[in-house]
Amino acid sequence: MMKLLLLTGIILAKVLIAKGVALVFIILSFIFKGKQLHKSTLEWDKYFLSLTDTFVDKYAKIIYIISTVLSSYVMFLLFKFFDFQYPTSLTLIILAVCSLISWYRYHKNGKSYIKSRVYEIKESIKSENVSNNVTP
Repeated sequence: MMKLLLLTGIILAKVLIAKGVALVFIILSFIFKGKQLHKSTLEWDKYFLSLTDTFVDKYAKIIYIISTVLSSYVMFLLFKFFDFQYPTSLTLIILAVCSLISWYRYHKNGKSYIKSRVYEIKESIKSENVSNNVTP
């Protein structure tokens, strides 16, 4: 029973770590891009308008892969720490199941959600520029 509770806790920790790592990478990428663009609003507008759906899709996938690998490594360390049998196999099985669930959810809703949010950002920038008579 204790091992089952630990397993549940470790899986929950993996999910939370993956989300946290993804958020940190996204924030860091915005910080670095902001420095590159010298924190210019006009340059940010140009940058967002130049983003393609393909780039944003690949960016989201790369962030997901990095965060999943790092959180899986932490999960493996937790399995070792709590003396689970077959920590490598457990890690790989949970990694595969989580990846399949994420892949399904991404293709069902996530991809269109990201695409629509990028579209909304671009439309917001365009309408703001029209109302301010600014050409990005």
